Amino acid sequence: MSSWAAAIDGAEYLKYKDPKQPLNVRLDDLISRMTLTEKIGQMVQIEQANASSEVIKNNFIGKTSLHYTQLSDRKHCFLKRRRGS
Repeated sequence: MSSWAAAIDGAEYLKYKDPKQPLNVRLDDLISRMTLTEKIGQMVQIEQANASSEVIKNNFIGKTSLHYTQLSDRKHCFLKRRRGS
């Protein structure tokens, strides 16, 4: 879709959503549209225990992780189930 066709339809042409555009063009377009807060949020990783939908939405969180003790507990439960204990 050309930019003039998008203007006629009333929709904004978003290069980052166009799979025909080269990757670097799509990335440049997307990053140029992001605020500094959004960019920082995408680089932040928080524990899943703190990752409510509100926290993720309000802080543009890009990634969550399990705390080490949560991982240990999950591994223990998985091994216990596998052994039939």
